[in-house]
Amino acid sequence: MSKILIVDDDADILIVASTLLKMHGFQVETINNGGQSIEKVEKYRPDLVLLDINLGNEDGRKICRKIKNNKNNIDLPVILFSANYEYAMSYRECKANGFIAKPFENFDFIKTLKSFL
Repeated sequence: MSKILIVDDDADILIVASTLLKMHGFQVETINNGGQSIEKVEKYRPDLVLLDINLGNEDGRKICRKIKNNKNNIDLPVILFSANYEYAMSYRECKANGFIAKPFENFDFIKTLKSFL
């Protein structure tokens, strides 16, 4: 069973995404604070990180860079997601593996995540 960590400051997104992923057999952990994400990645050791770009006063792209700059996480897929479509082209700059736009279609969401696992 693949482990996914979801980082988003929107409680509704955390509930919807985690419920959907659990229904498809994934083990899911969620956090609503970007500042805790690096520590959570080290403790939980997920197979994939789904990371919101706008985390209140934190930028998910900066967090992504920190995750990917750790030699233990080079191969860890990090997928950014945001309701702001302007960010779709910037995910590569922070070494993210992909981008999902919110709101997402359930089938495409699951298909995209599975493609990185």
